[in-house]
Amino acid sequence: MMAEKEIIFVGMGRVGTALALTLKRAGYSILAVDDVDEEALVKAKEMLGEVAVGISQSAADRARAVFITTRDDAIQSVAENISNRFKWKEKTVFVHTSGSHTSSILGDRSRLSFHPLQSFAQVEEAIKRIPEAVFTLEGNEDGLKLGREMAKDLGVSAVEIAPQQKPLYHLAACVACNYGVTLVYEAKRVLEKLGFPSDLAERGLLSLVAGTVANMERLGVEKAITGPIMRGDLSTIETHLNALESYGDRDLQRLYLLLGRLTAKMVLKESTSVPGEEGNVSEIESLLKAIDDQKE
Repeated sequence: MMAEKEIIFVGMGRVGTALALTLKRAGYSILAVDDVDEEALVKAKEMLGEVAVGISQSAADRARAVFITTRDDAIQSVAENISNRFKWKEKTVFVHTSGSHTSSILGDRSRLSFHPLQSFAQVEEAIKRIPEAVFTLEGNEDGLKLGREMAKDLGVSAVEIAPQQKPLYHLAACVACNYGVTLVYEAKRVLEKLGFPSDLAERGLLSLVAGTVANMERLGVEKAITGPIMRGDLSTIETHLNALESYGDRDLQRLYLLLGRLTAKMVLKESTSVPGEEGNVSEIESLLKAIDDQKE
């Protein structure tokens, strides 16, 4: 008989182990865990306590869901493998946690993509961050039902999207997370060229970013904007542009122009400029666009 909160995990890396432990704390029973990496299994068992290693048919008979929390490029082959090795009840939901793949890679069955909009560098960090994450759900009817239940049990917010929306969803996450790292890296390179020791450049920029994140959390993203564009400070922008010409990095110059234009558009759209400086913000946007067009 299938139990409502009995689940299996295949793939005990950072996300798999952290999600299994978090669900266990929320009242779910982990029937079994599996992984080709023996060290990962040992660590998972240490964190989860007594748990069966390897899927058995008896566990498959009982499972409400089987989570495939492997690398993205292995999800489909693992799903096919366990589908062929074991008999699964019709309503047993196959689940993956990939942000880029749709649930369709799990096959023609009850399925769910249950993705935390979060970045996890370590298991311990993931355990702390999962309760703060917004989860994105994509799947068929049985899968979405399970996703809603798990989100409720975990006390997290969840948003449902259609399969065709997955690429743009993942793009948004990539821009904010991966490219955010790249932006700090580029700023760090500039400071290092000015003579900053690498560790101090990194420490200073991370402190700056932490303050910005805190402002976004407190005020909302749009209202956290600071700096010369928000102030309509055209002379400072011109100083930046002159410095970029001397710096000689064309890619950084194009990046500055594009991000400056997007920042000006946001400031104008969200009415977050200094009162009375909207005209200057518009002038900054036009200037950056004109220079960018000349560079093409």
